[in-house]
Amino acid sequence: MVYRYLQFPNPIDKPSEPDPYWQVLFWKLIGSILSSLLPAANPDFEHLIDGVAHWYLEVDTETGIPQREIGFDRQRNPIVALPWADNCGYWTDNNMLAQYFEEHFKAQPLLQQSFEEAWQRFSKAAM
Repeated sequence: MVYRYLQFPNPIDKPSEPDPYWQVLFWKLIGSILSSLLPAANPDFEHLIDGVAHWYLEVDTETGIPQREIGFDRQRNPIVALPWADNCGYWTDNNMLAQYFEEHFKAQPLLQQSFEEAWQRFSKAAM
């Protein structure tokens, strides 16, 4: 397979007003109920995904399907790499293709070397 690489800021990483306390409690309750009924897609990383500020994607050139992804915190440290062990992926576990990321998230090209170096940094830290 031949791949190309994309990068983009997290589309939902926007500062906002804190939610009222009752809303936070309500959504935590709903999340607890759902997580007890449904298995987590990313059990090792679910709690880290909200902290991702920037993404790298490896995309199959022919199909446009994301194959691997790396999420970085605000200091550009890789904090999630997916799929990984029992973790399916965040972007790789949905139906969005490369064109969607480019059109909606303004994804820009990335060098393969940059992706692979970040993947290795994560791998070393995870071991």
